[in-house]
Amino acid sequence: MKKRQLMVVAILVVASLGGVATVLAYQCSRGACLGMTPFPSESLSLQNFNIGYASGQTSPSVLTLLIMNSGTGTAVVSVLSVRDATTNGGFSSFPVSASIASQDTGSITVDTSSAGLFFVHGHSYGITTTTAHNQFSFSITYA
Repeated sequence: MKKRQLMVVAILVVASLGGVATVLAYQCSRGACLGMTPFPSESLSLQNFNIGYASGQTSPSVLTLLIMNSGTGTAVVSVLSVRDATTNGGFSSFPVSASIASQDTGSITVDTSSAGLFFVHGHSYGITTTTAHNQFSFSITYA
């Protein structure tokens, strides 16, 4: 009889631990593990853009993005990728170092000529910014 009771207690303990582990895994996935506060969020949106010419270039290759961070934490953009969506070209990635504070707007400028990427009037482009926690994608059209 005692053996049976111990078995029931063991099953209950294992089931309880499984439930606790599930709750902890969920909390940790949200950044609030064992009482820690969640990490600040980033939320980037494209406000405006400009395409221009680099010195000595006859085709436009300088892209400036004006990006708003409406998240609760500072967003640090480390990579900007550009793709000509009209021709289905591949992404060209450029290292950047741009810090955009919460509730602030920042600008990021890249010269894409090093990748042989020049902007063409009437073409649409896919833009992806990469931060430590997220990727944000935008579409632009060079009128």
